Amino acid sequence: MSIAACTALPPSWGPSRVMSTKGIYIPDPPHLSVWVDHLMSDYEAVPKEVLAEFQDLVDGTAGRAVRSLLPLLGEDHEVIRTLKGIIKGEMPSSPDDFRRRD
Repeated sequence: MSIAACTALPPSWGPSRVMSTKGIYIPDPPHLSVWVDHLMSDYEAVPKEVLAEFQDLVDGTAGRAVRSLLPLLGEDHEVIRTLKGIIKGEMPSSPDDFRRRD
């Protein structure tokens, strides 16, 4: 389940089932780990030469996710460590840093 998919929560999800950061709802940590596992398997399936064409976009998107989740999960959480593993360049300075890096 992606973060975007969690903006429309099923009625069965009460407040204890989700965390919120800056108005975006994300699944609780067990579901978040599944999302990151799926993300990693898809990332690893992309051929290296193709990935090289858009790694900077991955760095920005994954970096903003890390910056958003750090206050909730902490530096040592498995999700944070995993997401940092796909960031090859510079991480955005904040969850709101959408500057294009050329």
